[in-house]
Amino acid sequence: MQYCQPVSIAYTLSPDSYRAAIAYRAMLEYYSHRVTLVQLDTEETALSFFNRPPPAALTLLLCHGWGESEADAVLSLDVQRQINRVEYQTLQMNLTPARWGEIVGQGIGIFLNTACWSGKLAFARPVLAAGYEAYVAPEKTSDGCSQYQFVAAFVGTLLHEARDWGAYPVSTRQAFERASRADDFWDGAAGFRLFEKDRSKT
Repeated sequence: MQYCQPVSIAYTLSPDSYRAAIAYRAMLEYYSHRVTLVQLDTEETALSFFNRPPPAALTLLLCHGWGESEADAVLSLDVQRQINRVEYQTLQMNLTPARWGEIVGQGIGIFLNTACWSGKLAFARPVLAAGYEAYVAPEKTSDGCSQYQFVAAFVGTLLHEARDWGAYPVSTRQAFERASRADDFWDGAAGFRLFEKDRSKT
């Protein structure tokens, strides 16, 4: 990963997601990247973003998720729907793996999802089929601080090939393995999984 790469941070309509988005933006901008924040505040905005994502070396999705098995897995976004000219209704836009596969469009780079329980092949497969090189996500519940440590270590390691005096190529897997050791918390960095293009495995 080189300096000044375009990065997209898409976040759901909730206070915790917004706070996380601001923190991630600061960190990624410190690493020199050109960050775009995208608030997924309506179903239309979310569908448009997932179907036609802006070109980015890294796409970071901040939302919620649940479901230990693929059969009950869900990505959940808080969105608003307009009722009339002045009133809006807040609701959950829940995406099953099947629905996720229908809306994910052509993308590039790395897709990093912080939603709990989103580190499943059922979510990874459509992302990789759409053209992304890798999908990274936690396979169970994931602590917010651990997520931040993981992402900071992951992105920072990817920059070694550009900023180290003895620059050397760093693969996505090498960066992932280093980031996975960022903490020892039971709900932490080690819970993330990497799925790579053409060999979707953990």
